[in-house]
Amino acid sequence: MASTARPTALTGPHPKTRAFAGSRLSARVKPALAGAVLAAGLFGATAPAAADGISLAAFYRVQLSGVAIGKAGLNADVGGAAYHVKGWGKLSGMTAMFSNAIGAAASDGAVEAGSLTPARYDFDLKDDSEASRVAIGFAAGRVDQVTITPPEPERPDRVPLGEAHRQGAFDPMSALIVRHAPGADGATICNRTVPVFEGLQRFDLPLVYKKTVKVRSEDGAFKGLAHVCKARYQPLAGHRPQRWVIRYMMENKDLEVWLVPIGASGYSVPWRISIGTTLGPAVIEAESFTYSGA
Repeated sequence: MASTARPTALTGPHPKTRAFAGSRLSARVKPALAGAVLAAGLFGATAPAAADGISLAAFYRVQLSGVAIGKAGLNADVGGAAYHVKGWGKLSGMTAMFSNAIGAAASDGAVEAGSLTPARYDFDLKDDSEASRVAIGFAAGRVDQVTITPPEPERPDRVPLGEAHRQGAFDPMSALIVRHAPGADGATICNRTVPVFEGLQRFDLPLVYKKTVKVRSEDGAFKGLAHVCKARYQPLAGHRPQRWVIRYMMENKDLEVWLVPIGASGYSVPWRISIGTTLGPAVIEAESFTYSGA
């Protein structure tokens, strides 16, 4: 049975963000900034070929209202029977004066008929004064175990998690890898609902196709198409409905994910993620993007 957990979403709002606890930044924007720094997934490296599969490596810049605030990266290997996704995100520039928080995450699982089935998820967040960790274990498509350090106190206003909320959801890292038919159009790739469990919260991310745009990396090594998906945040359980950040994100219509197909593999990953905040858009966008095996 899962233990009491503290929220640590990479792809959704973060109700309590310890990494920014000592910062002078607006308390209302702290959760969005943390989500923006970590939402891209994250680990930069070269992309060696995966056996009978694909490998991806990407670096991202993180901006708030056009000002650079962080760096991130993504490394994913999807083989014939297994996958591994890992990453990091950190603040940089002026924001690093207030907090040098850095997050690292990893997810492993099986590839079954082309679909990803999570087995393990780990997330670590550190800054000058404290550290926290979330570990989720899955079994047969169900959240089987959750370990949170330090534990989140019991909150009477938190919506209870039921058994159904632990079934059929992705962890935040696995949710970044979108499966579709090779050569699918933008509407097919975007129009879906992504179920996510992040340690405490179970929420849905409905995506709706908006348009297709051309993108290129800063070094010109990658040129391709990105499918722009409008997104919404729909909490189902584990959240506290009266929290300001929850209400703000539920009403937030300024959420977008740009998905780029990895060659002809039948998988897409985020090129850009945009989150509306009270200080302007928080944007994660790829600077470099390389893959092999597709």
